Amino acid sequence: MNGSKVQPAAAGLVAAMCILGGGLAPASATATPGYVAPAKARATAKLAGADLVRYANCAQLLAGVKAEAMKEVGPYGLSGSSGFYGYSPGDVVRGVVPVPTALGANTPGATPASTPTSSGANGSGSQGYSTTNDQEAGVDEPDMVKTNGQVMVVLRQQPLGVQVVDVGGTSPKLEGFLALPQLGQASGLFLSGQDVYVIGGPTNPLPPVIYMPGGGPGPVRLAGSPPTAPRPSAVISTPVLPWGGQAASAEVVVVSVANPGDPTVVRTFSFQGQEQGARLINGRVVLALTNEPRLRWAYPANATAAAEKAATLANKSQVKSSTAADWLPAETVTTGHGLSAQTVTRGASCARTYHTVIGSGLGTVSLVSLDPALSSPGSEVTVVGNAEDVYASATQVYVATTNWQYQGGWGCSYAGGVACPMEPADIVAPFGVGTTTDIYGFDISNPSDPQYIGSGTVPGTLIGQYAMSEYDGYLRVATTRGEPTPAPADGGAPPPQLSDNIVSVLQPQNGALLTVGVLHGLGRGEKIYAVRFEGDLGYVVTFSQTDPLYVVDLSHPDQPQLAGRVYLSGYSSFLQPLSDSLLLGIGEAVDQQLRTEGLQLEVFNVAQASQPSLVSRQQLGIGASSAAEYDPHAVLWWAPSGLLVLPVDNYSGSVADSSADVWSVGPAGTLRQVGALTQPGGGQQGYPEIERAVVVGGDIYTLSEQGVMVSDMSSLSRVAWLPYQNTSA
Repeated sequence: MNGSKVQPAAAGLVAAMCILGGGLAPASATATPGYVAPAKARATAKLAGADLVRYANCAQLLAGVKAEAMKEVGPYGLSGSSGFYGYSPGDVVRGVVPVPTALGANTPGATPASTPTSSGANGSGSQGYSTTNDQEAGVDEPDMVKTNGQVMVVLRQQPLGVQVVDVGGTSPKLEGFLALPQLGQASGLFLSGQDVYVIGGPTNPLPPVIYMPGGGPGPVRLAGSPPTAPRPSAVISTPVLPWGGQAASAEVVVVSVANPGDPTVVRTFSFQGQEQGARLINGRVVLALTNEPRLRWAYPANATAAAEKAATLANKSQVKSSTAADWLPAETVTTGHGLSAQTVTRGASCARTYHTVIGSGLGTVSLVSLDPALSSPGSEVTVVGNAEDVYASATQVYVATTNWQYQGGWGCSYAGGVACPMEPADIVAPFGVGTTTDIYGFDISNPSDPQYIGSGTVPGTLIGQYAMSEYDGYLRVATTRGEPTPAPADGGAPPPQLSDNIVSVLQPQNGALLTVGVLHGLGRGEKIYAVRFEGDLGYVVTFSQTDPLYVVDLSHPDQPQLAGRVYLSGYSSFLQPLSDSLLLGIGEAVDQQLRTEGLQLEVFNVAQASQPSLVSRQQLGIGASSAAEYDPHAVLWWAPSGLLVLPVDNYSGSVADSSADVWSVGPAGTLRQVGALTQPGGGQQGYPEIERAVVVGGDIYTLSEQGVMVSDMSSLSRVAWLPYQNTSA
């Protein structure tokens, strides 16, 4: 969930932070504080789309979504369906029931609890083992390996399943392996007590093709057996299949490792839609899920007007006859397995479905939590919209989606007596027309009963979850607006529209995420490659011709300031705090023609925010790359010993190889490579590609799809090699 996401997506909720009383300060080539609304203006501003609204019942929900769908539906289904066009024209989906404060709307000026910053290391050291390199302390993210110092659980892909490793005895050894053929793919797992949560989904089947006799443009038949070799008339874009056969579903398989030699499935949670993000907080898994309407869309047999008209009429008929279950997700819990399995299905509640006054897209975003000891999920909260990136603190979850075109328009008229709000005439769109990112927040202080707290908008696009961070009740967001357009090298006139990089500070107020401070002008003409927020500081790397590292002072959220910067060659795509004064950059070196030259590591001294400096740099050469450049979970920073371990793939020689490179980081930040760990079979065709490194006691465990190798941390000598069964070493 950290990679850049730039594919068109169904436009999400229109943001609720249009501010009256002024505009942004004029753009400049250097970073300057942006417009900050005066306190009076902020207190009285009308916020476009900010009012939290919930549907009172299913009848009201259906009236709203059907009215919107009838405006959008055409010969290829809904224009907002990710099954076809991939984005929505951004019209309005509204209801009329305001959300009481008790249901999650914050009172004026209220702020969530302070969020601890990340630890800067994979574990504290006092526990004797490393943990996943997570963004926030106390908020675990799914990964391919987890340990509690006694057992290690590994998500294997070939074959797909859970491998248990005994790491607490006198010598490490492989324990039981549980294959999970019910999953077509798995993205990660959690370990909580003696239970493992495996996050995944089924193998996506191809949608069925529906035929019509003669292939003419007449009424589209959506059921029945196809005749022999006719011309296709319609294809289902989001097929309704028997529950369990739905192409888009998120699966959470709970596996007990109480007996490490015989791991067993306890229960399986199935959710309609797709898992967009998962976190483990205080023993509970919190899931963010997206879902599309479950309707059978007809496609025209050909490009004739008659065929398109027939398909449109068929699709309108599907909308008119739809029920709430076609628009809202459902979840199924299966306890046990085999003949004794028991299954219970529960649909999302219409009365716990929310939206802002202005919204777009007819998909949904849901938040739900799971307790391994319980046979049913906690309460689910659903918002009409879509999602791409998920960020979570210990008490808040924020979901972001790119709005690829400006969403406006308030006009609506619903059948059935459902009233529509009038268009607010005095609202000024923030930042003008262009690509924006919509963000909506949830309070998970009580994970079993998440609450929707509001939405907001920031200009431009995110590079991933690390572009968001909550601290002391404020959400800080870094975005790039526009495409990078560097100024001419000869000093000529710059292009008329330079890209801009912006840090926005949002605060939950009156059921909205209100922008209270903006800093723009970071790396004009460039784009963001890496972001990290730590406490009152933000670190932003932009790149086009050079690699500026910007340090942003966020101690006054309503007046973010540029504290310092340092210009370098190359760029960092991930930033890892090593201590209060040292920051690691992982990225690529470039030559004078801006061609990449391979993996590069840099350590910065950021003890004084106004004077950041480069203290150490190591270039690994052309052909060297690391998963750590785009996957933070691949980074092992073991602060107690000052050791940095990164998986490195090298394609510079005649034969590719993979290793876990071990670096020592001195107190002043000096980088020194002390060794490289390679598993048996390295340097041969089908070499083991090392993906992760974990510390347990005084050993470093390296993991690949071939097996687990154990090395002494001090000498880096091999202690054990544990090849998996049914794989080649």
